[in-house]
Amino acid sequence: MDSNKKINQPLTSELVFSDFLRVLLRRSYIIAAVTLIAASAVFIYLKFLAPPRYTATASLYINILGEDDKAGTSSISSASAVAGDYSYLIKSKKVIGQILNAFPESGETYESITEKIKISLPIPHAVEISVTDRDPVYCVAVANELSRSAKQILPEFTSIDLKEIDPATLPESPDSNNVIKFTVLAAIIGAAVSSLGIITVFLLDDRIKNTYDIENRLGLSVLGIIPEIRTVSDKKSSLKSKKRTAAS
Repeated sequence: MDSNKKINQPLTSELVFSDFLRVLLRRSYIIAAVTLIAASAVFIYLKFLAPPRYTATASLYINILGEDDKAGTSSISSASAVAGDYSYLIKSKKVIGQILNAFPESGETYESITEKIKISLPIPHAVEISVTDRDPVYCVAVANELSRSAKQILPEFTSIDLKEIDPATLPESPDSNNVIKFTVLAAIIGAAVSSLGIITVFLLDDRIKNTYDIENRLGLSVLGIIPEIRTVSDKKSSLKSKKRTAAS
């Protein structure tokens, strides 16, 4: 009766976690191999096989009309608010429509071109427009056109005056940040997928393989172990079979 109760008792959460940890540690070489293969494959593809991507950036200064010459907390707050408005307006259909009209040969759509545009606020009174594409010349042209369109359109909605700090220039080298980012992401995904696969196989495997499984799955105590004893004749027959296999 007691043994039946032990068999039907559910495993504790601590025991389940220790089981998972034990299996993952035992198969850690598989996790390491899959992680290395996934990260290496993504790194090689992005670094040597994928077309390079370039980023061009234009910067503008935000001058709020009627603002006092002395810069204070209110000045910084108002500039930050206007910069936030600019971030929204720069991707409006009115501005992007001018870009699409300026580059009809690109075949871009509103969705595709907005994915390439990034607006950042390095300081309260400045806005940076970054455009990323495989063609560096196209990046420069779009960034500068966005800067020009913003200086025309944004004053219609806010009481500001935009002045160009630096126009977009031709990037000297392709981007490298995405290579590192996606390589790390591939390593994380590889480790997660391999760990999930190992745990899934472990959960589906209901075989009794050792004394640990007997004690933890059946709730029975092991009184003794009979070791496997190999005689001299067994070793000789095993050696002969290996030789025959090598000879064939």
